[in-house]
Amino acid sequence: MIDYSCNYYTLIYSVSVLITAFLVLVSWRRKSDRVGASFFYLSLFLFYWSLIGAVESAVIAPDLKVILSKFDYIGAIFVPFFFLIFSFNYNKLDFYINTKNICLLLVVPFITLILVFTNEYHGLIWSHYHLSGYKVGLVYPIVYRYGLWFWFVHLTYSYTLLFLGSFLFIKNFLKLKKPHSYQVSVILIGVLIPLIANIFYISGFFRFPGLDITRISFSLTGILFVIAIFYWKFLDLIPLARSLLVEKMSDGLIVVDRANKIIDINPSALSFFNLKNNFNALGRDLEKVFSFCPDLKKIIEISKSFRINFKKQIEINKKYFDLSVEQLFDKDNKPYGRLFVFRDISRMKSIEDKLKDEREMAQKYLDIAKVVLLALDKSGNVLMVNKKGLEISGFKKEELIGKNWFKICLPKEEQERVLTFFKKLVSGKIKKIDESFENEILSKKGDRKLVAWSSTFIRNNSGKIIGTLSSGEDITIKRKNEEIIKENSRKLGRLLHHLKLATESAQIGIWDLNLKTKALIWDDQMYKLYGLKRGEFDGKFDSWKKFCHPDDLSRVEKEIELAISSGSNFNSVFRIVFPDDSIKYIKAFANLVFDKKNKPYKMIGVNFDVTEEKEVDKAKSEFVSLASHQLRTPLTAINWYTEMLLEDDDKIDEDQRSYLEEIHTSNQHLVGLVNSLLNVSRIELDSLMIDPEKINLVELVDDIANFHKIIMDSKKIKFYRRIAKDIPSKFLADKRLLGMVFQNILSNSINYTPDGGSIRLSLNLDKSKKNIIFKIADNGYGIPKSQQAKIFTKLFRADNAQKIDTSGTGLGLYIVKSIVDKSGGKIWFESAENKGTSFYVFFPLEGMNKIIGFKSLL
Repeated sequence: MIDYSCNYYTLIYSVSVLITAFLVLVSWRRKSDRVGASFFYLSLFLFYWSLIGAVESAVIAPDLKVILSKFDYIGAIFVPFFFLIFSFNYNKLDFYINTKNICLLLVVPFITLILVFTNEYHGLIWSHYHLSGYKVGLVYPIVYRYGLWFWFVHLTYSYTLLFLGSFLFIKNFLKLKKPHSYQVSVILIGVLIPLIANIFYISGFFRFPGLDITRISFSLTGILFVIAIFYWKFLDLIPLARSLLVEKMSDGLIVVDRANKIIDINPSALSFFNLKNNFNALGRDLEKVFSFCPDLKKIIEISKSFRINFKKQIEINKKYFDLSVEQLFDKDNKPYGRLFVFRDISRMKSIEDKLKDEREMAQKYLDIAKVVLLALDKSGNVLMVNKKGLEISGFKKEELIGKNWFKICLPKEEQERVLTFFKKLVSGKIKKIDESFENEILSKKGDRKLVAWSSTFIRNNSGKIIGTLSSGEDITIKRKNEEIIKENSRKLGRLLHHLKLATESAQIGIWDLNLKTKALIWDDQMYKLYGLKRGEFDGKFDSWKKFCHPDDLSRVEKEIELAISSGSNFNSVFRIVFPDDSIKYIKAFANLVFDKKNKPYKMIGVNFDVTEEKEVDKAKSEFVSLASHQLRTPLTAINWYTEMLLEDDDKIDEDQRSYLEEIHTSNQHLVGLVNSLLNVSRIELDSLMIDPEKINLVELVDDIANFHKIIMDSKKIKFYRRIAKDIPSKFLADKRLLGMVFQNILSNSINYTPDGGSIRLSLNLDKSKKNIIFKIADNGYGIPKSQQAKIFTKLFRADNAQKIDTSGTGLGLYIVKSIVDKSGGKIWFESAENKGTSFYVFFPLEGMNKIIGFKSLL
């Protein structure tokens, strides 16, 4: 029979036994996972350790107390081991808990147990023991003196396991928020209390010998663990698991209690709503935290009032969220809070909006398309029709969608033909649709439109034809235009035939010169004009030069270049040499053809024989020249005699003087007319000599302007002169002939500008910097538009000019143009009646052409 005595040591230990037993019972219900299981075994060994201590404290026999102390070591050894296992599981480091590591961890505990139960042979656990002189009831507690293994191995190993487990909890504690950090705080305190008590007990600082306060501290540890389990839901929600799941989840999560206070909020929610990281939302009223969002406040109120679960899309801070509200219930099915989950769908919303915009844009493209876009199913029912289709048909969209296109929009006489083609199409009998199909559409108002269709198949995922997609072009006007074009083509053909007959009868040849390739194309009449057969001319411009008279070739080439550089028409007369050395005069007209960049690339013109006209003109010119020479001699004599008589003042009276002056003036006019006729005959008989030399062009212009200054001052005409700085100092020109050109133009401008008018003279280079342009512009009477084409012809004077000045001959501008043309220049004008006239004289920068003749102009 075992002798025992219950004492106050036993009572103290019994409290720890009861508390740890309750802890074992509570943790038993929560051992479904690794964390709960490891905590259960920790609680179990705490209970075992407390129970053995309580029994040992009541036993009186020393030998039995020693035996119970040996069994007591089982709890002392495995409590640190299971605490470490629990800390690894709790802190989600359970991947370290494998068979190999567990075996390694158990090596020291099993060796220690063996040494404990064999201590009598080696004394490594305790070297000796003795009964305390302090009696507790009938029991004398045993006091042990510990051995080397206890101090250097067992105690060191156990403390290492406890400190390592505590370190893992401390590390986790720094990452957690309230209230989950309280759980870890309780675990740490629950571990530190027995640890500190054990240190005090082992070191011998405790004044009650044999009373192990480590077991007593288990009471406090058990109480703390029970509080953590029931109050902070310890083992129901592991804080690190929350850190890995809730803290890291992309959705925002907020948990509120029944009082609408926030008891949990994760980082995603803080980020979504621009709440600072250190903003303490926990414990605050949810409605106050989100007072900036009226829509969310309404949802909060609805969820609080009606206690229902629901989902809703909401906009907060210009972000879009899918909000899910869940009611939370305890184990008794009583509501204790709500869960708000916010999923950021801003990007998805943006994509949806973009897709919506793209669909709308696609619809706009369909609507702005200039063709009909029509989708039909296999039965011919309308699936889609764009705006153009509605315009042509005259129907509204809802009147066509789902309705049979052929029955509504086709004339009865067209329905059978078109429907037959459509059925073959959707049945797959027509494999390829290479050509368009045309048919008439009957609008709602009864109008008919001809439409050309291009179609493709609509197929399902398996490739089966389920309909057609067609684009239709309204070709009603196009077809009418084609008929008009055909009719016009027939008319044009007839006109071209008549033109060919006309050119052949008039002996007019047509040619086409490519300015880039220098290819020259002739019609049949051109070959006849040049006395050639097809094959005798190779179609090259250089070959044409061989037919042109050597004395005319240089001039004609310059005239062509001048027309190209100035963008004007080509107009020339030249001689051609026939194969039999006979000579003919050819009149040539041509227009330039310009490309998209407004650069000339082709010259198209005509040639016709003017040999007979030249011979007639030559005969006329010779007659005029002969008559003029014959007239000059008596006119010169009359001029001398009248001047001699006018100088003899003593022998004539006033009436005689008046008669003589009138005779002298009329004679001078006749001399001028005769000189002009002689100049014309010399030009037309090709006897004119042009002898260019280096002259100062600016000085020539200024001399002519100064010569006319007196008459301009008498008419109070304002004269403006502008000479460009880049005009060359020397210019190759026949000074006398160029002076006649400038003087005639300036003189005309003065004569036909009213008193008080203005004249502007300018000398510039053109844009290419290759040509000189002399310009005289006035604000005078101008030239009537109907008579401008004749202004350079012989003996022509405009009607308004004849009224203003009756003394003109009509030969001046003809002579001016002849000089300019023969010397390689160009002259033209711009004029508006009663507004003024501007004359332009254009010369290449190289100067005037040299012509070897035997007579100069008078």
